[in-house]
Amino acid sequence: MAGSKAYSSWIKFVILSLALILFIIPFVFLLVNSFKENKAITSNPLSLPQHFNFVNYQYAFDKMNYIAAFSNSLIVTFFSVLLISLCAAMTAHYFVRNNTKLNQYTFLLMVASMIIPFQAIMIPLVKIYGSLNMLNSKSSLIYMYIGFGDSLAVFIYHGFVKGIPAELEEAAFIDGCTTTQTFFRIVFPVLMPTTATVSILNVLWIWNDFLLAFPDPGEAGGAHAPAVDLQLLRHLYRRLRALDGESGPYDSPDYRHLFIRSEVYYPRGHAGLH
Repeated sequence: MAGSKAYSSWIKFVILSLALILFIIPFVFLLVNSFKENKAITSNPLSLPQHFNFVNYQYAFDKMNYIAAFSNSLIVTFFSVLLISLCAAMTAHYFVRNNTKLNQYTFLLMVASMIIPFQAIMIPLVKIYGSLNMLNSKSSLIYMYIGFGDSLAVFIYHGFVKGIPAELEEAAFIDGCTTTQTFFRIVFPVLMPTTATVSILNVLWIWNDFLLAFPDPGEAGGAHAPAVDLQLLRHLYRRLRALDGESGPYDSPDYRHLFIRSEVYYPRGHAGLH
């Protein structure tokens, strides 16, 4: 019996080790190629660098305006996740403790809104906010993320708030707590595991999001910079065209359209957010 358990553990270890290697290999190739010149990368991407070259890191750091781009992404992600978690928790608590018909229909509308793809409202969104001169700023981007992220967060919090006994809040009221004190001292600490789940989901979404931060400006007359720095996209586009030639796949209309949009509408890249 002990021998079969040891054999089973050894098999699991081998399988997990192979899976780990498969996941690590792309990152190793990426790291190795980052120290090589462009010609060496395209000619033999699997080879080791003949000498370690840090020019690519220096060029990317300067060209991307990395400090400004990273700080903007950090600020937008932090405040968006913080406000989504806070607003969603309070909204879900209100819906559960005030179970009126209006609140039930409002909750159903919020849940139903999750099935609407962002692409369906991208252009109207930019036109409306562009006419109000609310684009190209971190505060507007945070505001949009709160609106799009609250539905899922409220849905998650709603299920957990229902599991909190109302007697806990009643005891707090008897002890003299106000509604706000009861929520922040009794309810919200109990929801910390849920808050962690909501925060992780939203950090992954907001940090890696591209569509919301890079809409087509249309006729709005303004736009905000993307979460993925456009300076890097332009640099990659130029390099790929230079290596591939004028008639290669990177000279297709789709790539040219992306490049023209980034040059015309977003001349400063992510660092241009204010």
